[in-house]
Amino acid sequence: MSVADGGERSKQVLEAKVLDALGDYFEAQRREIEDSKKRAGSGFAEYEEARRLVAEAEEQLGEVRRAMAELQAEAVDTIVCGDKVSELERGL
Repeated sequence: MSVADGGERSKQVLEAKVLDALGDYFEAQRREIEDSKKRAGSGFAEYEEARRLVAEAEEQLGEVRRAMAELQAEAVDTIVCGDKVSELERGL
């Protein structure tokens, strides 16, 4: 084993230790968040439910707006085509 191999191995061991430490840190953070949710009680669950309902309502509103835009476009097309027909009738 050369010195370069030993240095590479040390680097890998150090990287593994750092990744393990980060994994432990983020797991502790996740547990702390879960615990704070539990301490907040039903208020947090109600808040999450309200957020979900608002998101659904916003999605439905977007669908309604898209449908209205389509209807408006169809109405404009109908009006424009109706004017063209009237012009053709006058020309005949």
